Amino acid sequence: MSIALFVFYALLFSILIYKYGMYNYFELPSGFVLLLFWIKVLAACLYIFIHQLYYAGGDIAAFQRDGCILYGCLFKSPTVFFKIMLLPRLDFLQTDLYDTIRHLRFWYDNGSLLIIKLLAIFNLFSFCNIWINTLFFELFTLTGFLSLYKIFGNYFPEKKPLLLLALFAIPSTLFWSSGIGKDGFNLTCIGLFFLCLNDIITKQFSLLKAIIIIGAIFSLLADRGYEIMLMIPGLIALYWVYNKPQNRLIKYITCYSAAAILFFLVEQQLNFGFLNFILQKQSQFVIHGLGTSMLRPLMLTADWKSFFITIPHALYRALFRPNVFQFSSIHELIYALVHSLYLLMCITLAWMHILFRKKISNLALFCIFYSVSMLIFIGWIVPNVGAMVRYTSCAYAFFTLFFVLIVDESKFAFVKKMQLFLNL
Repeated sequence: MSIALFVFYALLFSILIYKYGMYNYFELPSGFVLLLFWIKVLAACLYIFIHQLYYAGGDIAAFQRDGCILYGCLFKSPTVFFKIMLLPRLDFLQTDLYDTIRHLRFWYDNGSLLIIKLLAIFNLFSFCNIWINTLFFELFTLTGFLSLYKIFGNYFPEKKPLLLLALFAIPSTLFWSSGIGKDGFNLTCIGLFFLCLNDIITKQFSLLKAIIIIGAIFSLLADRGYEIMLMIPGLIALYWVYNKPQNRLIKYITCYSAAAILFFLVEQQLNFGFLNFILQKQSQFVIHGLGTSMLRPLMLTADWKSFFITIPHALYRALFRPNVFQFSSIHELIYALVHSLYLLMCITLAWMHILFRKKISNLALFCIFYSVSMLIFIGWIVPNVGAMVRYTSCAYAFFTLFFVLIVDESKFAFVKKMQLFLNL
């Protein structure tokens, strides 16, 4: 029954994508979109296989388990199901919710709770089959990937083939954003946020797109709030440079520096507890860290100076760990080899930019400042190499987009062939 159901949904989704143009909005050939969908599905299957083989299922098994528990509430107690699905999480346990909540591993993790609710919806059609849930999840995350492709492709149509490679061919981003988890969910929220915000600004107001923007913001705040908070100074600089293009680099530096100063100044004067929250997140990784990939935590205190001094070390960790000289397992060595090739590619593209002196665009500056600020923040709070590889997957999407935007695409013969093949 499970195999038959999986085949049914696989054929159904393939028909919707290929024949009925489910993703026609993103202006790509349906056949190519179907190929991208199955690339993500295969990456997700690899994700499940590795986690089952080496990590006893890992978080993906816990997500699936909690999603099935919540789905079961629909038949046992519909009132409880809809309360959990529709109402915000409460800090106290209501009597009628306790019997369900006590079985949910991720009840107190807002970001994970969103994934569980999403899986509970998928389970209405998949009957708690993890492989069918994977198909649904890839439909969802494919929307986010294609949203980023469309927004950048609208401004750089000549770079569309390279944009596709940047989003779908970088192993770290593709792998971690394809498995059922928070990485793909967050990147999808960012993609939808950018696409809808751009459409509202450049075209006309849409209530649906405004709702999507609000939903994306709250979803990001619920899990990794830094991904949306670090975006704010970049968006301000993006708008500032768009209206007054002089001294673009200085304006980006000014916006991010002012945001950092304001953050520490407000925190020092009003004591909102943000710094303690960052220190607490670092401590949680230390307490719950397993295996041999733990690093010595950076010496952070509630003093802003400790954050400033550790910026180079934090960035080094996020960019270069693990590497072929520092690894603790065969998995880390494999990742280090792949990542080294990736960094070599980035260096090559940067060298080509210097060689041909191509002008850096406004969006490229946004990508590099946004991605580097995320990498620094992740380097601060994550003293675990394995977790860092996963957390940086979203930052690397924008990091890669920067190098794609600064390179001269005319120097790559395959770009023109790919444009003709895809009718871009």
